[in-house]
Amino acid sequence: FPENEDAYRQKAIDALKRAIDVGKDDPGLAGVFIQLGVLLAKADDCEGAQEAFEEVLALKPGDIQIINNLAYIAVDCEGDLDLALERAEKAVLAQPQKAEYRDTLGVVLFARAKALGSDDPAARELLLSRAENELKQASRLSQLPTPMINLAQLHLFMERPDKARLAIAEASDRDKDGRYRERINGLLEQTKDG
Repeated sequence: FPENEDAYRQKAIDALKRAIDVGKDDPGLAGVFIQLGVLLAKADDCEGAQEAFEEVLALKPGDIQIINNLAYIAVDCEGDLDLALERAEKAVLAQPQKAEYRDTLGVVLFARAKALGSDDPAARELLLSRAENELKQASRLSQLPTPMINLAQLHLFMERPDKARLAIAEASDRDKDGRYRERINGLLEQTKDG
């Protein structure tokens, strides 16, 4: 199955698109658009994933999970970080104990800090500090490895290789099924440079 994963994903994407064509404007299609958005994101089709999730939002205005997904995708797809921040903050405000939403907010804040560059060091430091706090909070709320992976990336960016190694070790401990092993190993390699 893994060697054919791309082919299976494409077949599923094609089937979902056919279902959408058949049921145009049916509010019940929200679930189909969600599945399509997830599959397109995994296939690195940023534009398609964003469009699918925007369709869900049009069908289900105020859906916090979709608002959060759109915020995260905006970072991956180099989208509108101001809108992403607005959406991520809205998701955290709605459900502050949801680790996934805090993780997204941390990722968006980190992306904004990187985009700011060295133009405004004080604003950049504030964004990085907020990002770190959100990622730490997300890691306390969940045993998933992703908040720790994102925290390690932030520490590497801030030239804190020792803290990055600790976050990587924790991410590795949390990665029970090895799904994030490649990302974790890549981050570990980066700490050897620092």
